[in-house]
Amino acid sequence: MDHVGASCERFIIRNAAPEHAGPIAAIQVEASRAAYSAAAPPGYFDGFTVPSRMSAWSQMIANQNDLQQIIVAEENNAIRGYAHFGRSRDPDAPPDVGELYSLYVAPLHWRRGVGKRLLHASLRGLAYMAFDTATLWVLTFNRPAGAFYERLGWMPDGCEKTDQANLTEIRYRVSTRR
Repeated sequence: MDHVGASCERFIIRNAAPEHAGPIAAIQVEASRAAYSAAAPPGYFDGFTVPSRMSAWSQMIANQNDLQQIIVAEENNAIRGYAHFGRSRDPDAPPDVGELYSLYVAPLHWRRGVGKRLLHASLRGLAYMAFDTATLWVLTFNRPAGAFYERLGWMPDGCEKTDQANLTEIRYRVSTRR
């Protein structure tokens, strides 16, 4: 799927390239700390650094394929946010279910439409990959994120899981054929 040059007003949405690993890592670390630090247990962010995440993102960008993509929102030659999506990772998911693995926007650019544009582009990408349904997981204490997705048509489907830090996530679901 080619997102290069897809312009949404002042943002350009395009496929992530190797040089985007650093900006993506910085956005992930900065946005995670801004959104979760008040509710995260002590030590939750130990080792969660830009260099460690940059290595992971370099590998994920290199491994993109027809069923897993990373896109970025660019403005004035700077990355403002990213989304990562592909086949659902849930073990019981049927083959027509895709997943938005992550969507983060740099905190200084929250509430500017970056996330909404990335979300819409991700749904188009998942539909292009032939997924009829999309899911995503949101930490229960992250009500702003839950409200954001609900405003855009996503609904909790009743499934919950708890991670290794004992934090609970709820799953949201939406049709990609809207």
